[in-house]
Amino acid sequence: MKENWISISTYARTRMISVQAVSQQIKRPAYKALWDAGHIKKEGHGISLDADAVAALDEGRPAKVVVERVQQTEEMDTLRQQNESLRQELLEIYRELSSLKDRQLQLTDQSRQIEDMTLQISTLNSQVETKEQERTELNDRLVTVESHLETAEQEKQTLSNQLSEAQSEAAAAKEERQKISEELQTAREQAAGEQERMSKEIEELRIQLDAEKNKPWWKKLLGK
Repeated sequence: MKENWISISTYARTRMISVQAVSQQIKRPAYKALWDAGHIKKEGHGISLDADAVAALDEGRPAKVVVERVQQTEEMDTLRQQNESLRQELLEIYRELSSLKDRQLQLTDQSRQIEDMTLQISTLNSQVETKEQERTELNDRLVTVESHLETAEQEKQTLSNQLSEAQSEAAAAKEERQKISEELQTAREQAAGEQERMSKEIEELRIQLDAEKNKPWWKKLLGK
């Protein structure tokens, strides 16, 4: 048995699905063999999965949704890593820039070896300019990465909204179907009642007609 275990909450987070959805999935009969074989097990108040269980759960979910969510998670993780790396590089440049500026001030204040110091100051100025350019470039890259990260977050929210809308539409369709079923039942009951009433009226008319036919001729003559 493989020893790489993860909790169902970690699995749900990496797949961008709810813990409840994972819990319902592993309760299905199709996954009983994984429980029996020890690939899924309870640990305290939680449930853990090994690599075999993870693979089986991934296969059991819609492939397109899993791929899109995994890709989106990987892209967001990459963007976050790039963002953090750029922040660290920018911080280091600020530190180097501060150090270079301090050295520039120290050399400017010194009165000895003016020519040599002037050359050093010129060199430091060039380095400062280079670092300023690097800082500007890193700032631009940081803005771009943050923009990509924001776009990924928006796409995630859009997918969540679409799922909520689909669920709402399904619930509305279910309610509409129930309403139509009730209206159909009412119409059937009304039609049955109307049919029964008409049958009674027809029967009464038939009785009256039979009675009229059986009257003696003299009663018909007298209009009785």
